Amino acid sequence: MRFLPAPTPPPYGTVSNLDEAIALAGPDAIELTELSASAGQRFHLTLAPDTGTVIWANRQADGSWVTAEVTAEEAITCLPPPVSQEETREYLLLLHSSLSTGKGSIPARIDETIDIYQRRIANLSALKDALTIDEQGL
Repeated sequence: MRFLPAPTPPPYGTVSNLDEAIALAGPDAIELTELSASAGQRFHLTLAPDTGTVIWANRQADGSWVTAEVTAEEAITCLPPPVSQEETREYLLLLHSSLSTGKGSIPARIDETIDIYQRRIANLSALKDALTIDEQGL
């Protein structure tokens, strides 16, 4: 299952070409080419490892790029789940960046996140069961 194309974050600024957009992520910028492609043809995402943020660039009809700086966590929520190994590698970079910016150790934050998702899965399962019972007229 693929999600709808990712929404565009609020604008940060406009640059004339992609190289300028990438440069906004700093000297150690990491281009997320596979995740960019999964977001949509007109998007380009670049991780700024020093800040844990992502420069989300949106190509315009005139060839310029509107950019937004978002947290790694915000970028994750806008992207479909990774499918390929390369998308997964880039996704893990975003996950690591998002977990590095909070309080506590990364393993502890991973445990908290797993707990949250396990509760969401349990609630989805309960909803599915309720809908199945309702559909069957029980």
